[in-house]
Amino acid sequence: MPKPSAKRGTAKADRTHSPHKRGGHFHARECNGALCHQQALPAQWIVAALCLLVVFVGPASAVRLSPQADRDFERGLSAYEEEDLSAARKHFTTIVDAPENQRTSAALLMLTRALLQAEHFRAGLDAAKRLERQYPRSRYSSDVQLLIGDCYLGLQRRYEAAVYYARLLDDGSAAVELRASAAERLVVVFRNHLISRDAQGRIEQQITDGLLEEALLFGEGRWFIRLGWGPQGRERLGEYLRTYKEGAFAHLARNRLAALGGLTVAIPADIETTASSPDSPWQTSPSRSGVPRIGVLLPLTGQSESDAATASVGREILDGIRYANEAAGEPFDLEIEDTGARFVDFEGEILPVSQSEGSRLIRVHNGARRLVAEGVEAIIGPIYSTSCVVAAAVAEAAGVPLLLPLAQQSGLDSLGRHVFQLNPIAEVQGQALAEYATLVLGLETLAILSPLSDYGAAFERSFTRAATLNGGRIVMSDQYFPQETTDFHRQFESLRRVGFELQPALERIDSLATLDSLAVSLLDTTLEGEWTFIEVVEGIVDEAPPDSSEVFLQTIDGVAVIVEHFDDAKTIAPQLHFHRLETQILGNDIWYDPEAIHAMGATERGHLAGAIFVARRQGGVAEQEFLNEYRSQRQRDPGYAADGYDAARMLIDGWRAGHGSRRQLREWLQQVREYDGASGRVAFSDDRRVNSALQLLRIGADGSPAGLGENELPEIATSGPAVDLPTADLPVDDAPWESMP
Repeated sequence: MPKPSAKRGTAKADRTHSPHKRGGHFHARECNGALCHQQALPAQWIVAALCLLVVFVGPASAVRLSPQADRDFERGLSAYEEEDLSAARKHFTTIVDAPENQRTSAALLMLTRALLQAEHFRAGLDAAKRLERQYPRSRYSSDVQLLIGDCYLGLQRRYEAAVYYARLLDDGSAAVELRASAAERLVVVFRNHLISRDAQGRIEQQITDGLLEEALLFGEGRWFIRLGWGPQGRERLGEYLRTYKEGAFAHLARNRLAALGGLTVAIPADIETTASSPDSPWQTSPSRSGVPRIGVLLPLTGQSESDAATASVGREILDGIRYANEAAGEPFDLEIEDTGARFVDFEGEILPVSQSEGSRLIRVHNGARRLVAEGVEAIIGPIYSTSCVVAAAVAEAAGVPLLLPLAQQSGLDSLGRHVFQLNPIAEVQGQALAEYATLVLGLETLAILSPLSDYGAAFERSFTRAATLNGGRIVMSDQYFPQETTDFHRQFESLRRVGFELQPALERIDSLATLDSLAVSLLDTTLEGEWTFIEVVEGIVDEAPPDSSEVFLQTIDGVAVIVEHFDDAKTIAPQLHFHRLETQILGNDIWYDPEAIHAMGATERGHLAGAIFVARRQGGVAEQEFLNEYRSQRQRDPGYAADGYDAARMLIDGWRAGHGSRRQLREWLQQVREYDGASGRVAFSDDRRVNSALQLLRIGADGSPAGLGENELPEIATSGPAVDLPTADLPVDDAPWESMP
């Protein structure tokens, strides 16, 4: 995932950038500049949180889950943070123009922000109004009030702007920081007399008695500080605290004065908080006496782009765990440890700070130890493979089964007998794909293109070993940088050269026969030009071969294209066909992305049609039943909730089967050979605790993956029954001994 922009670190300093000022007054000419400056702020409580949130819709409508929308949203956020507003608008527009999905409302909000920052106020207002109209109960309803006001202010429609700022200020359910921003903007409108006194009076009537006066006093203090006028700002905020000791903005005023040195309070500059606060929606419920407990070790919070995306996955897995427990009658209590982190500044604003690798590993270690101390029977999680290594060490030492729903790092199960990987690792996939290719599909000459990573190297080794053992021949192996390489000309040109070398040598024309045939034609006086006998012979015998680039090569039976991201598959497949390689495309489980395939155009889908890949998902009865029931209950698509559901359901089934201790659960899990789950099949072997349940799927012309039927597999020639030749047909020397005299 892309890393957060380095510009985030300068956000605090940027806040104090002051517009031009005259005579200590607020000026209308400067309000748009200040507005644009405020829009350029990171807005931590919005931008980072957008990676996490899912649109809230009415119970009668289901939100369509679109992985492609997630990818477009991440690209849009990256472009926005890098101030590439044109690219940001393009990505956000792609989402809002697509069928409604889980990112539509968030994309509308960010599209409005990008348009505002580019000073396209009319277009920004249209986007914000659409968000207000289509999602009146969205979690962004307060944010959109502020944005609509900003759009009106940019269009010089100041009264409409003040109406929206006042509406937000009077909304007690809105975040206090949003209300504080509305107060600052009202200061600009009122103190610069951008609207008449009558209009100001009408605005005041819309607000709770006394709130406008309080907000204007606080807003003046904040605005003075933003302009760089520290003494005036301290004086106004001090007056605010003396007048409104327990006012709506009292804690913000105290924090700001503490930062300026105007008030002595013990508040650290950076506070790191976790999701264990009382208002966290995923906090652990009170334990019931005598009820066994399952530990959940997942990242559930994160404000930077990468951390937020991971936290979104963690919350989906947690929801699947809860769904399984609820569906079974809640036989377990859940002990939840959040390995993510939030960082806030002295004002309580959330900062888009990335959690360091060391910080995450410490949280995983401490969280796993707390779960063990709480007496959980098993632990589900974490997500990152590096985090899984730490959790596995703790779980193994305590004898607690650890179920890893997504990790594909090879060798995790070697850390102990209590570690179970539900997602097939690279070695298992590579071996299965090679065996299917050689033994089932009958492919002999094979090539492999893999990412330059641990995953790619492990897959390539396993694929090559299994294919060679089963009679296959690896004619080329090459690598690329995942999500970076876009031009595969070098790889496929090399593959074409190898393919030409595999072609049978062309039979050369018999020169003697050619000479005999020329004997008559040389007597033909109609031949034009000054040709000698040798020139004519050489011109026919040594005729230049056709351009090799125009030849379709069929000498390579299959090319395994291994990807870590589906975007790479979309990039590679068309280039393979462009280089005229008629071969069977083979792939790993990342090729299973029906949503992304259906979002492609017909031409793009055509390049993927016919590709065969291994996957644990097969669209079976269990998967479809879970999908339908989850949509009915949760009003959205499950995403990674299916993986959490399977992990919890396996533990519930084992417990109900009488395996009522950690040791018995581990032994029961070790014996799982055929579990049909919501996320696909699960099967462990005798010597490994990694999922080895895989099957072949083919991408159809319509983009839908489906299992290969028996009629789609190549026919394997079988010899007929052995029949002895009649004795009379045998040579004398080969006649049976019984007939010998």
